Amino acid sequence: MAELQNAIAVVNPETKPESSAAPGISTVLQDQAGGYSMIRLVLAAWALGVLSVWIYNSLLKKELAPIPEFVVVLLSALTTGKVVQRFGENTK
Repeated sequence: MAELQNAIAVVNPETKPESSAAPGISTVLQDQAGGYSMIRLVLAAWALGVLSVWIYNSLLKKELAPIPEFVVVLLSALTTGKVVQRFGENTK
């Protein structure tokens, strides 16, 4: 992993290699200013909720349960909103 990060740093000198430890959940949910991002919290909550219900239903049926289309559309909309919002964040 460190080799990959060093290779990325060579390609993009502005990218600093990070420690080899994986970021914690609180780090993933924070924006660049250090505060918690509400859209990240909502996206994580929906994703975990859908995943847990899907796993539960799949275990009950003993086969892969279908995920309703409206749930896929909702998660896609939340993800798209996060991607679009990312471009509007202040990068100071």
